[in-house]
Amino acid sequence: MMSVAVLKGPVAESGDGIDNNHNGIIDEPDEHCMMNHFLYYNGNNSPCFGNPNGAEDFYFYLRSLNRCGNHFTYGGVGNGGGIGGTNIPCDYFFPGMPYDTGWTEASAGINPDDRRLLPSSGPFSLRKGEIRTIDFAYIFTRDESAPNGLNTSIAKNLSDVEKVKRWYDTDSFPCKNSSIGVNEIRKDLNEFFIHPNPATGSFTATRSITSGEAGIDIINVLGEVTNRFRFPAGRKELRVSTNKMQSGIYFVKLVGEKYSITKKLIIQ
Repeated sequence: MMSVAVLKGPVAESGDGIDNNHNGIIDEPDEHCMMNHFLYYNGNNSPCFGNPNGAEDFYFYLRSLNRCGNHFTYGGVGNGGGIGGTNIPCDYFFPGMPYDTGWTEASAGINPDDRRLLPSSGPFSLRKGEIRTIDFAYIFTRDESAPNGLNTSIAKNLSDVEKVKRWYDTDSFPCKNSSIGVNEIRKDLNEFFIHPNPATGSFTATRSITSGEAGIDIINVLGEVTNRFRFPAGRKELRVSTNKMQSGIYFVKLVGEKYSITKKLIIQ
């Protein structure tokens, strides 16, 4: 099971009269938006529920309106029709628990299709020169003992979501001091290249700064460091054999004394 969790959204507009972070307090100081809307649309040309086409369609979807300009409603396919449909406006699609009661794709009797999800955070203004940020996490959970059902992958994923939120709120991620973090640096101070990419048999890592000690970490998609190599003193290039590495996607991280740069590498 995979979840998308909004950890901290953009700063909310002051005095907007909205509980943007869902904590029961309206217009509190330093309030941030969270996930304020969530909907789906179909990957087709449906007049009201299909792919957005143009700025107006996108802005409708961000506010839980369909392409026809009508607010989505609870139940069915979000238009008041279908199994369990109502005319109650809603900002969140399918809040029911999978494999249980409530409004879900299953309870609404919706056939599988090419569906896309769209969470949004806001509304807020973006004035000239302003920067607004949103922090979110993809949280993947797999319970190999029994992959489906309320007490297996779903329950474990909900628990993992709460863990990630707690780590974020308390700045206590278990991997905080490990090698998967990337420090932001100016590109003109250092450059890092890996070639060929995709790689077969070997690749070469090249750095532009040769002063100081530096090395590279090979990191898999789980964030685990699988290998570490050091640049010879004063050398720009480091050749690495991939013969003992499985095919797939990796991250090659150049680690210096006061900087780090990460590049994606595909091994064939």
